[in-house]
Amino acid sequence: MIQAIEKHGPAKGLAMGTARILRCHPFCQPGYDLVPEHFSLRRNWAEPEKKEEEDSK
Repeated sequence: MIQAIEKHGPAKGLAMGTARILRCHPFCQPGYDLVPEHFSLRRNWAEPEKKEEEDSK
C-alpha cells in the first residue's frame, strides 16, 4: 500500500492499496501484485518465476 501511495498520491494510492489487499484470499492465483505505472484498480501481477528473472538482471 505504501508503494501505491508514494507512486500515485494519497487518494489513488489508498484506493489501489485497498483493492490489492481485498484481492488477497485463499482462492486467488499466486503471484506478485505490482503497483502499475498508471492508475488502475485491476490486478497487475507477475508470476514468481518472471519476478525472479527480472531480479536477476
